[in-house]
Amino acid sequence: MGTLNTGDEAQIPDDFSAEQLRSGQALNMLFSGGLAGALSRTCTAPLDRLKVLRQVYGYQHAGSSAIKAFRWMLQEGGIRSLWRGNGVNVIKIAPETAIKYTFYDFYKRLLFGGPSELQIHQKFLAGSLAGATSQTMIYPMEVAKTRMCLRKTGQYPGGLVGCLASVYREGGTRALFRGYTINLAGILPYAGIELAAYETTRTWLFRDLPSHEAPSVAALLLSGALASSIGIVACYPLALLRTKMQSKVQFSRPELNTVRGLAATVYQAEGIVGFYRGMGANLVKVLPSVAISFATFERINHYFDIAHPFGRTS
Repeated sequence: MGTLNTGDEAQIPDDFSAEQLRSGQALNMLFSGGLAGALSRTCTAPLDRLKVLRQVYGYQHAGSSAIKAFRWMLQEGGIRSLWRGNGVNVIKIAPETAIKYTFYDFYKRLLFGGPSELQIHQKFLAGSLAGATSQTMIYPMEVAKTRMCLRKTGQYPGGLVGCLASVYREGGTRALFRGYTINLAGILPYAGIELAAYETTRTWLFRDLPSHEAPSVAALLLSGALASSIGIVACYPLALLRTKMQSKVQFSRPELNTVRGLAATVYQAEGIVGFYRGMGANLVKVLPSVAISFATFERINHYFDIAHPFGRTS
């Protein structure tokens, strides 16, 4: 079952089973991971929308600089347009984060007998499978998030439900999973790199941390930003192709409806550089996003005495 330690004298009964403790811990993880994800996404939503616009449209709609792009968004829909699509992102991030972290712990136990003292390739495999599991479960929300980021003012008046219904009417269930294959190809290495690199860096940085102290925000920023940056640079071309495929149910040119055809078109138009369009905005978003997300996650875990997949620091 497991309960949050609020500082009162009530303790978890000694006769609770390991299964009950893990079950309660999953709920605790949903709380800490969901809050961390929601805060980080909300604070960096304008940069996330800028990244999506760059990936899909390049510079044709939003200008050649970030300042011009933000000015274009403000003129098109006002200050609220900077957070367009963020509601969907916040709704999806809580279960996505909880599923990813919970299954990261699950796969380490299932495949390797426990969460501690694993080699980096074992962490990579567990992280890849955890990322694939979470993405499969919430993928229609990814499609809706992309559509909501790209919509114009007044489009999808029903919000998230209206957006999902519109996508379904256009292409059925397949439309809700458009770009899933390329997304899975990207999330397998990205989640593996991110989780393995974060846990490895975190373990090294916190090796001398006293058990009663919470990790510093600076240390969390360093380990989280390093892990995410490596994953993003390595996997960004796949993320760009996924976003392009999510943006439409069908392209007018048939060759753009396949990953190979879309990749060939991007390469012919812009070369290798085209596969990294929008990565600058994404990397700029990574630092504050990772700082807020990992710092919030770790501090909540420390405050409430919650164990999590990366080991205890409290």
